[in-house]
Amino acid sequence: MVANDAGRDVPRAAVTPSLVVAALMAVYLGVMMGSYLDGPSVGAALDSHSVRWDEGYGLTYEFLYQDTDDAGQVRYHLVSTEGGNIPLVLTCEFRWVDNFSFFDYRPAGWNYVRSNSEEWIRAYEAWRSSPGYDGPIR
Repeated sequence: MVANDAGRDVPRAAVTPSLVVAALMAVYLGVMMGSYLDGPSVGAALDSHSVRWDEGYGLTYEFLYQDTDDAGQVRYHLVSTEGGNIPLVLTCEFRWVDNFSFFDYRPAGWNYVRSNSEEWIRAYEAWRSSPGYDGPIR
């Protein structure tokens, strides 16, 4: 038994798991802080979920330039290397915890989110309907 401030004894079985959880949270926050301080990167953006998803449409991208949006978030501007010159803008968001939604899972850390969906769809459809298109039909 361990005495607490109120003079009552607290079983060690209750203290030990609490200390383990606190230690694990400290390690987790340390790892996440390191990732946050490293910042976003072009390499990670080119390996992001959005870019890998577009590979199924026959698209690969190359880096054009980087800027920031009104909220100060870094944005990477990419363009497809195949026909169509399809633009892709990825906005970098940092998530401290995993994010689960019905159709999407975003792990904790830097996430690269497509921020020009309408423009991308118009460019892709124009490329796909062009006479020289020989990519996959979806």
